[in-house]
Amino acid sequence: MSRRHVAIALLVIGLLSTPVADAAASASASLDRSFGGDGFVRVGEGAGRFAEDKAGRVVLASGTGNSLRVVRLLPDGALDGSFGVRGVVAVSLPWNLDGAEPGEEVSEPNSIHTTAIEIDTDGNVLVAVSGAIFGVHGVSALIRLTPAGVVDASFGGRPNFSEPPGQVHLNRDWISAILFQGRRLLIGGLNGRGFLMRLQADGSLDRSFAHSGLLTVPPRPEGRNEQGSLNSGITGLSHAAEGGIYAVGFAAGASMLVRLDRDGTLDRSFGVGGVVRANAAAKRRCACSQANGIARDRQGRLLLVGATAESSASERIFLARYHPDGNLDRTFGQRGIVRLAPGDVSSGDAVAVQSNGRIVIGGSATPWRTSDRGGTHGRSSAILYRFLPDGRLDRDFFHRGLFRSRFGFVSSTSHQVRVNPRGRISLGINGGPYRTSERFYAIARFRSGH
Repeated sequence: MSRRHVAIALLVIGLLSTPVADAAASASASLDRSFGGDGFVRVGEGAGRFAEDKAGRVVLASGTGNSLRVVRLLPDGALDGSFGVRGVVAVSLPWNLDGAEPGEEVSEPNSIHTTAIEIDTDGNVLVAVSGAIFGVHGVSALIRLTPAGVVDASFGGRPNFSEPPGQVHLNRDWISAILFQGRRLLIGGLNGRGFLMRLQADGSLDRSFAHSGLLTVPPRPEGRNEQGSLNSGITGLSHAAEGGIYAVGFAAGASMLVRLDRDGTLDRSFGVGGVVRANAAAKRRCACSQANGIARDRQGRLLLVGATAESSASERIFLARYHPDGNLDRTFGQRGIVRLAPGDVSSGDAVAVQSNGRIVIGGSATPWRTSDRGGTHGRSSAILYRFLPDGRLDRDFFHRGLFRSRFGFVSSTSHQVRVNPRGRISLGINGGPYRTSERFYAIARFRSGH
């Protein structure tokens, strides 16, 4: 099935449907054709992220240059005209990402990257973006919108930081995750080393967190990468029992799982000093694994998804399950870990748990024969796996547990997967032409069957 382009000339954003083959769909899983007509909607330019609110509406953010665009879709994939201007909000950031003088042409301009988005219980939308001023100095920002799609002037806007109302600017390289703690918000990412920071509702630093508002994780540097910079980062956040926090990421080539108390103090009863490090690779003593996402099931067990690079020509997906105390759940998969290789270069980037305990992960897979061995571009495909609660592939889900598609793009990847209250699975997709920097953002929705 195909659809006509619906153009929004004001902001040069299109909602576009691309035919997606789902011949491998089983009786228990299929693209949700009530969404966008064929289960797939393309929204805007640039790398993006999405979230879903309690009403089933999808909020997507993507950007190019200094401009962020936030779009809200109704549950059927149509633009929500009650949000912003005809469903779209445009936000400019006052950053010189290229280091160019006014009027100077830049052959390959830098651009902001939308790195995280969440919706709080009141329906406010919080978006994180990251970029590099003068192409070198990392900088990030948080932007908050009201449920109606209006920039929230009560958030940020500190004059001494030259912040426009509704924005909080941070001297951080990358924000990877957002977690709400009541009206306060916790962010995690990397800035040479992994960090956690908590802000008050107005965007000011919450100095009751970790005694200063900022915690570096792990507490001490434990290794450097090939470029000589410190090698650790936070990639995901989740709530723990009694108001605690789980953070996941990487440190010195190992996956890292951290547990903190509500006030940001490392929980010393968890792992070693509050930190669990693990090598998820099949190869022993290989400092080559990185956790990219985290989810909790109804028993409080933790699902970690990520990638291992055991050689220059082989990157595999891993899915591991931990007990709440940080011990590996050896009843899951092969002694606690599932390893997959849908392509020569594969990555697991997001994980979610359905109400029936089944586990879905999103990521990408690239065969060497169509990839740049020395570069970062390739004819990759977005992938979606589903597993039974014990770690076995759900063979009733598409092709023996795996859905794979480029969604009409030459190359596509996925860094987000979510399950909404109706049990639908949504997959965020970044796609574009091969060997160019041009990127588009899209979302696909699936009926999960059972």
